[in-house]
Amino acid sequence: MNVMFLKDFPVGFIYNYQLGVKKKKFCHYYNIEKRICKIYEKRPAICKYYPLNFSYNNFRIPRVNDNCTVIKRHLKKKIPTLKEGQKFEQRIEYNDLISAFPIEYEIFLKTRFEWFIKVSYITKLFDYLIIPPNKVYPGLIKSYTLIDMSKFFNWAKENLKKPKDLSILRVMKENYNKITNMILNKIKD
Repeated sequence: MNVMFLKDFPVGFIYNYQLGVKKKKFCHYYNIEKRICKIYEKRPAICKYYPLNFSYNNFRIPRVNDNCTVIKRHLKKKIPTLKEGQKFEQRIEYNDLISAFPIEYEIFLKTRFEWFIKVSYITKLFDYLIIPPNKVYPGLIKSYTLIDMSKFFNWAKENLKKPKDLSILRVMKENYNKITNMILNKIKD
């Protein structure tokens, strides 16, 4: 995951998660016996838009998790030559994403643009609050609380007290909402 750590506050904002399970077959928060997520109400965005995954090659069209049975069935209809157990390297097309995962795709788009815009604004306007990535080390981050980037505005409203910070935050939030809505409406058209 990518985290933006702040200098004056023991908090880091997660702006990019990586979904991955190494030795176990299930997520740490998955209750195998009950077959439910232990943190479902507070799960990160990557879980909300699973089986879609962030792609560094195309911001708008995600990768699809190779292990997802729903997308495999969907692709099997479109690609009859896809064999059982075969991983598919190509990205699924935009229309296929919408038909197979309409809710997850909308969450994916909204989340990716929100994070992109917030990180862009925050790193430029609040650069004096951010620890440069090359100064972050394991011992430092142990004392930090990690928060999803979607909670930044609420956190900042409660914790930033300097008039300069509050003024920047107000303007940032106004512009952020306009830009996000404009981009999402354009994509949906």
